[in-house]
Amino acid sequence: MGRACGKMKLFSVDGLACSVFKALIQRNPEVKSAVDGVVLGTAVSAGAGQNFVRKAMIDAGLPEKIPGYTTGCACASGLQAVINACQAILSGDAGLVIAASAESVSNMPELVFKRNHDIKKIRRLTESLMHDGLWCSISERWMGLLCEDMARKEKISRKDQDDYAFAGYQRAVEAQKKGFFADEIIPVTLAENKFLHEDETIRKNIKREIFDSFESAFELKGTITAGNSSAPCDGACGLVLAGENLVRENQLHPLARVVGYASIAGSARDVFYLAGHAVKEAVKKAGISLQNVGLFEASEAFAAQMIFIRKELGVSEHKFNIYGGDLVLGHPLGVAGGRVLVTLIHSLKRRKERYGVACVCYGGGGAIAAVLENVNNSF
Repeated sequence: MGRACGKMKLFSVDGLACSVFKALIQRNPEVKSAVDGVVLGTAVSAGAGQNFVRKAMIDAGLPEKIPGYTTGCACASGLQAVINACQAILSGDAGLVIAASAESVSNMPELVFKRNHDIKKIRRLTESLMHDGLWCSISERWMGLLCEDMARKEKISRKDQDDYAFAGYQRAVEAQKKGFFADEIIPVTLAENKFLHEDETIRKNIKREIFDSFESAFELKGTITAGNSSAPCDGACGLVLAGENLVRENQLHPLARVVGYASIAGSARDVFYLAGHAVKEAVKKAGISLQNVGLFEASEAFAAQMIFIRKELGVSEHKFNIYGGDLVLGHPLGVAGGRVLVTLIHSLKRRKERYGVACVCYGGGGAIAAVLENVNNSF
């Protein structure tokens, strides 16, 4: 992942997706001949080009006969792509599917709506990032204001949010220093002999007092700031999903098993309350209890949301976003749900935990959660 208009700004969204596809093929050569389809999640596709996932697939060397399509579910797009892949496999339509997600905030265009075509000269433009990504068309409020409403109602203070966010920064910096993210990251070629080997988004030397200096971001005397909210960024991720029979027949070595998932919906105004409900439903479908879950990875749009979810679920901080989250790693919109799933897979392996849950809520009033089982250890 890279900062908006940072080192990855020259990568189009299909270029980011292509990088992931190439890496998946290199790491798993059997994918190229066995893949039945590709699903790519993205939140803001304006300006990306017609069916850009197909361009990314072909540029990556995947066979032209393989179909691919995009799915849009705001910040849950990446996790929705995984669910679509699971459903294709479970229905018997596919044996192996690539579920990926990509977002290039750096290349999102400004929009001129047709009704304003005669006033283009005075640049009455609309940022697609804001219009398609961060504005709730149902409640007609910014996502940040919806979270301010929740923080006020639940009496979550500015200090609580800053404390949570700063602790996440410390955990992420330490994890990056120890190389914990290395297995889940592919190097990106920036120019000749220049590579990006780690997430550009992590600020390494941030001090606690800096959080106190930030002004409120969304409303006068509000509690949400640039320090305790996530920043949209560039990024991409991908996973290979295969059915049990195909795994057995080809002697593949999966990292994890999807044992349950849930997609729920509710009021757009209450969007930041919904992730906990999705987690409970997914755990129920998986046939386990919350106490069986060793790790939780939740997409962090705002610290206030995370404080509420953790309290609602009764989850210890030692199980929750243990290496930091979107507040420090960046929030690549439609990639957010896929990214937490990738991080969860590697965290389960490292911590030798059996079950983990990834979750994300999304604008418009919805949330998705998935339960994974680590298949690399005996329990």
